Amino acid sequence: MSFRILIRLPNWLGDMVIATPALQVLREKCPKAHITILALSGVSSALQGHPAINRVLTYDRSGRERGLSGLWSLANRLREEDFDLAYVFPNSFASALPVWLARIPERIGYATDGRSLLLTRALKKPSQLAHWHQSAMYASLVLGEAQKETPPPRWVVCAEERREAESLLRQSGIKRGRPLLALNPGSVNSAAKRWPVERYAYVARWAVECAGWDVVILGGGSDREAGANIATLSRVPLAMLAGQTSLRQFMGILSIADLVLSNDSGGMHVAAALQRPQLSLFGSTDAVTTGPLGPNQYIVRKPVGCSPCVQPVCKEEQHFCMLRIGEEEVVDILAWIYETHHEPGAKP
Repeated sequence: MSFRILIRLPNWLGDMVIATPALQVLREKCPKAHITILALSGVSSALQGHPAINRVLTYDRSGRERGLSGLWSLANRLREEDFDLAYVFPNSFASALPVWLARIPERIGYATDGRSLLLTRALKKPSQLAHWHQSAMYASLVLGEAQKETPPPRWVVCAEERREAESLLRQSGIKRGRPLLALNPGSVNSAAKRWPVERYAYVARWAVECAGWDVVILGGGSDREAGANIATLSRVPLAMLAGQTSLRQFMGILSIADLVLSNDSGGMHVAAALQRPQLSLFGSTDAVTTGPLGPNQYIVRKPVGCSPCVQPVCKEEQHFCMLRIGEEEVVDILAWIYETHHEPGAKP
């Protein structure tokens, strides 16, 4: 019987992407182990088909695993799985409690949030992690020592899902005879990360009228209003699918996009994990520690004295760090990225 490992992943989509290089590191470390991930029900489908894992377990903290009774229910489910080892990636006390209640023999995580007694190995965070990309935090936990370099995340979209994405675009009026630019203008719970919708609309209009591209607007339910405003302000035909797709459909459309323009968001990390050429706009957050991982990633950042503040809402009257990123500069970079990745002999 193979050694059974559980990995408790972070809740947020972007953090989950950042954590997945550690899954690949663990698979190389334990090639014959049976690796199960535990992820929030709303985002767990994103790791469907990931080559480093054998199984996905989900939990629903707003439903059956809500509150103390739900926590006990989750622990009982984990106990029945008979895991040998659990890695707890999030730093919270609450994330370690179910694996302790489940009596998993070996429980490894960082000694944070007063949870050391819940872990059999509570590791001190290496001081270097404060200056490295956040992915190093998870890889270092798996390896048991500081590890700066991590493999890029590689997420999987199957051929059938790509065909479904093509169908969704056709239903939205895009015939797919031209290059496709995907706009990802949202950022959950952080207005400070958002580039103005008027500037996204300018880019959309330029893409359709000047570059001869098709444009699709993507995002979650909280991005529906921003997407609708961009569609209205752009005054050009495009596909407004923000808040209208499942997570897997969102991934499918991203996987066939020729180019992506995004704020710092979970969607940005997903596009990077799908290895799409992408321009990401950074202001209040730190691209060194939370930037997109992998090939074909480009970043525009115009720092001011107060950035990166890592605050969800700008404290200044003017949102200087994002407003300094101009529309003309963005369209020039997008044109250059497209030419770079689609010239003869360039990798798709």
